[in-house]
Amino acid sequence: MSNNDEGCLVVGYTESYGRGNKDIWVLDIDENGEKIWDNTFGGTGEDTAKAIIETVDNNYLIAGSTTSYGLGKSDVWLIKIDNNGNEIWNKTHGSSEWDEGAAIAKAEGEGYIIIGSTSSYGAGEDDIWVIKINESGFEMWNKTFGGKKVDIGRSIDDTQNGFIIGGITSSYGTGGDDMWLIKINEEGDEQWNKTFGAENNEICNQVISTSHNDILLVGHVIFENNKWNAIVVNTDINGEKRWEKIFEKNVETGFSSCAETTNGYIISGHKGSYGDQQDLMIVIMDTKGNIVCEHVLDKKHGNAGVWINNYKDSEYYITGYNDKNGNGLNDLWLLKIKIND
Repeated sequence: MSNNDEGCLVVGYTESYGRGNKDIWVLDIDENGEKIWDNTFGGTGEDTAKAIIETVDNNYLIAGSTTSYGLGKSDVWLIKIDNNGNEIWNKTHGSSEWDEGAAIAKAEGEGYIIIGSTSSYGAGEDDIWVIKINESGFEMWNKTFGGKKVDIGRSIDDTQNGFIIGGITSSYGTGGDDMWLIKINEEGDEQWNKTFGAENNEICNQVISTSHNDILLVGHVIFENNKWNAIVVNTDINGEKRWEKIFEKNVETGFSSCAETTNGYIISGHKGSYGDQQDLMIVIMDTKGNIVCEHVLDKKHGNAGVWINNYKDSEYYITGYNDKNGNGLNDLWLLKIKIND
């Protein structure tokens, strides 16, 4: 999701429109929630998008994955579009195996940083893959991070003198999957890395660096009985943990996205079993991890808030999905909310 002067652009995928099994779907929505335009991109395979960012020339860059084009089973797919949703160019990055794009950030000076995962390169089954491209989509450099097992990049944010990457590692840490936080400089060289987790599986879905002089990671813990609990980890700017909160409730919970507020953070996710009878959950926390308020939107079937983005002042957009008929077929769900700081 990316903001514009009149509202927001939302990106994901659709199985209802387009040419293939899944096509990238981009929608321009005004500030009242009305669709201005939409467009699809894809071939005969599965093509999905995870992120969109405004470019320096006031167009937009989409980062995702494609099985329709490229060299391998799946490639990172980048599409630059204009303000009316028309393609300016597209580029694939990858080789013979599975390569996927997950998030994008603006680099200092020229270009953009894309992160995701690769099984074509690196040291293990999957590695975190970081690619820097120029304004035309051509690679300037790429780096992999990982060990012998599965390591996946989920999120990126700019921070002091570089970027922080949020992901998942099964190569390092204390057991199973752990949250993995990596600090890199503008050239993609690692400055430090930290893992967060115990004997269960801890999954990071998003990381942000905030003006509160800290870093926030959100996701979920998966226990042995496959029960999910939402988790928030807060660190200082060097990745040293300050506090951790696990949302142990009588139903499952999980967090997908977070944003900064004046006095803390707003986090979106779900409450209820994933994929079945879940509700969208919004939590506001202060900088010490205390819950200021918790709000659940009950739509009676499968719902979740996947991305949250600050629009202006104390207004936020949340985008996710809503299974309004309970048949496992989801519609895109966009909400605009205002909080009282």
